[in-house]
Amino acid sequence: MEYESGDILVVGVPIGYADQKVTLKAHLERLYGDVSVDGGKPKRISFNNVLVFRQGIVAFYLIPELPNGTLISFDIGEHTTDVSTVKFKNGEIEPIPSKCFSLEYGYSKVIEAVQKEFQSKTGAPVSAEQARIIAEEGTAVYKLKKIDMTMEVLKAKEEIARNIVDDAMKRLGEVADFAAGFYLHGGGAEALPIKEMIPGAVVIDNPQTANARAYLQLAISE
Repeated sequence: MEYESGDILVVGVPIGYADQKVTLKAHLERLYGDVSVDGGKPKRISFNNVLVFRQGIVAFYLIPELPNGTLISFDIGEHTTDVSTVKFKNGEIEPIPSKCFSLEYGYSKVIEAVQKEFQSKTGAPVSAEQARIIAEEGTAVYKLKKIDMTMEVLKAKEEIARNIVDDAMKRLGEVADFAAGFYLHGGGAEALPIKEMIPGAVVIDNPQTANARAYLQLAISE
């Protein structure tokens, strides 16, 4: 079997699990796998260098012309929201660890709420997959009958967004009042009305892929 050593593997960990970075890095450095393409001869691959970053913080590297001062990002994912606070001055990004944390709220809470409301309306359970479609479209046809869930979806999104913002602001304290900028990314950045609840907040371009693009940018710069 041929052996091929890769260049760099870049991964991210939620802020709430940042203390596991060293353990994860060591594990991935020992990792190898056998792969083949289109039925070709298998190759055993590994990685020369493993970089482990905290999710959320890396997204600051994608933003042009950051203002000096305290900056806060919300990385709204499927199950969690990572809140990252940094000091930015003269091109240098310095995390403020005491104001970086994970909240146990994400877009999945909207799906759960839609499932509950759908069952309340129809008496029938609905899968998470179908509930996600309902959350996107606001309506569904069930047994040839149109079910309007527009208001229920809107309410669920507003409630989850409000929970995220309220909990985050409570933990940030006055740091939030003196922030020079708020930035939103992750799959929930556009799906939830968080931008409307934080005046002046900016949604990063292509928010769903922000972390991945930042990892790539940092890997290339190594």
